[in-house]
Amino acid sequence: MNIDLGRDSRGAATVQVDVISGAATQPATDVAVEHRQSRRHRAGLAALATGLVILAIATVASAKSLGGITGGNLFTQIKAGPVLGVVDTFTGTGGSTLAGRTADTGQKWTVSRSTFALNAGGTALASTSSAALATAWVPGTLTAYTAQVDLTRVNTTATSGGLYLNVDATGLFGLAVIWQPGASSTGQIVFGKIAGGSTITVLDTHTGAGVPAVGTAVTLTVVCNGSGTYTITYGAFGPYTVTLSAADITTYGSNKNVGVVSDHSNKNLYDNFLAKP
Repeated sequence: MNIDLGRDSRGAATVQVDVISGAATQPATDVAVEHRQSRRHRAGLAALATGLVILAIATVASAKSLGGITGGNLFTQIKAGPVLGVVDTFTGTGGSTLAGRTADTGQKWTVSRSTFALNAGGTALASTSSAALATAWVPGTLTAYTAQVDLTRVNTTATSGGLYLNVDATGLFGLAVIWQPGASSTGQIVFGKIAGGSTITVLDTHTGAGVPAVGTAVTLTVVCNGSGTYTITYGAFGPYTVTLSAADITTYGSNKNVGVVSDHSNKNLYDNFLAKP
């Protein structure tokens, strides 16, 4: 039996189940018995196929309920659900605050520093405070995960934004992975920690990440192996890895909340945020 999940020419989800049965040579005296067994076998296969079709349809429906998720493997999308991960496409009323917002997968956002709000079009998120550091997060369940967000520069002045990871229950302790132009304006990724204050302690810097044009979205992706190692990619830059010290693993390693961070206000848009296994 083969079960294929796909999409038709209009993009609609399809389910195809092929039941393939073999034939064997039996003595003539066993034909009647074999016929009855064959009918029961076919009936059993049909019932199994029906159940699998129902399961497949329910799976497709679950994937569609994630809203803004598009493309990619169906089962990868399903894993980024309310139990195992988080997804938010930041669609809503322009100007509405992030604090208390419900993500596409059901979790509530908490803003732990400064303010964030949806942009005027209600299609992305922006830092909306004059404060240098802004952080926001949602409850997570994963110690090993992939997190990502699309970053878009909105002007050519100093800009810095990215992901806020392994955040504690207060929202004041976590790891920051951010893109910024860098002193030489060649672009760089900074990996650092936030320990209750309003600054980022830099642990690692990789230069040469590139400086995208204003209005161009670039995806920042971080893969955490659950043991203190982080693999980072920014567009075509990377991947490269950073490993926490034993002391920092103790402080941050067991924290599961995830979110976004801005190190300069009003300079980046955030979109298509997710954290998944």
